[in-house]
This record gives sequence, structure tokens and C-alpha cells, in this order.
Amino acid sequence: MNNSFAQPDLLIYIHRPIETLLQNISKRGRKFETQIKVDYLETIQKAYFDYFDTHPPFPILVIHAEESDFKTTDAHYTWLLQQLELKYENGIYHLKPEKLELIS
Repeated sequence: MNNSFAQPDLLIYIHRPIETLLQNISKRGRKFETQIKVDYLETIQKAYFDYFDTHPPFPILVIHAEESDFKTTDAHYTWLLQQLELKYENGIYHLKPEKLELIS
């Protein structure tokens, strides 16, 4: 199926710890989300990182958003927009508000 999709110019993955995801699910209070299990979220996160490790031919931004709130904090949102305007070579980049680091 992937062969039928065009390659992206940039893949963006906003990463949050599982505990944070579960807290957000609880805050939202959506009944259909309350049945999501920790192992399911761990499996999804692992699948993404396993895919990133295959070194696809485009840049990947992993944005570590543990302490970020792009919805309600203007500075966080502005920082994110600035990162998205930059040009990246192929590879995996782990972004945090204080630094940009090329991992591979």
C-alpha cells in the first residue's frame, strides 16, 4: 500500500510520553478513548520509531512535546512554526524548544 503514496517532503511526529497521552485522554473524557490501553499506545509508538529507523528518503522531525502546549502557549506555537519553515536534509531530527540535534 505504501508504494501507492507519494513520498513526503517532510514527516512530522509529535511525541509525548505514554503517561501524558493517558492524562490527555482522561481529561477529554471521550468514552470511546477510555478503553485505550497502555500496551496499545506503546505498540504504536514503537512502530513509528521502528519505521523511522528504516531511514526513509526524507527528513523526519520528532518533536518532543513533553513540556509544550502548542494550542494555548503562543511561544510554543511560534517556535513550532519556525521549525517547520526550516529546510532539512534527509535524516531524523529530534527537536526540543532549546535545541535541534541530528541523530542519523
